[in-house]
Amino acid sequence: PASGDVEEIQPETTAAVQPHEAPNWQRIIEAMTAVVHGPRGTARRIGADLTYRIAGKTGTSQVFTVAQDEEYNAEEIDKKLRDHGLFIAFAPVERPRIAVAVIVENGGSGSKAAAPVARAVIEAYLEDAPAAPPAPDERMLRAAGGGASGMAAYPVPG
Repeated sequence: PASGDVEEIQPETTAAVQPHEAPNWQRIIEAMTAVVHGPRGTARRIGADLTYRIAGKTGTSQVFTVAQDEEYNAEEIDKKLRDHGLFIAFAPVERPRIAVAVIVENGGSGSKAAAPVARAVIEAYLEDAPAAPPAPDERMLRAAGGGASGMAAYPVPG
């Protein structure tokens, strides 16, 4: 139970992530890929039967606060107060051609509501989009600031 006492907690400083360092990007991309293709990924259902890999991140945004001693039950809550489902993704992982962000208002979890929408958008785009340009060689990647394990920026056709 709440006592009403307030305790001030000082923030802890942690090492900054250096976004320009390829190993940091690689770790993030691997984690996002596991969301869709890993055995315990929250959006693993959308990864079935794909011929390419999707990297994604699920999320849920609460519309209202549930009291600490209460349980959230979507079936008992007015539809306009249900959680929003969120999902961001890009594909194909190895050579991205599309990035999407999906919000399903009052749709529930991101994995159930938003991720399937993202897969449908990605599939439609990749089916209709012209073929990706050939991959640049290592010298071009280095000149663009990437490298064998780094990522260079590629424009999305459109």
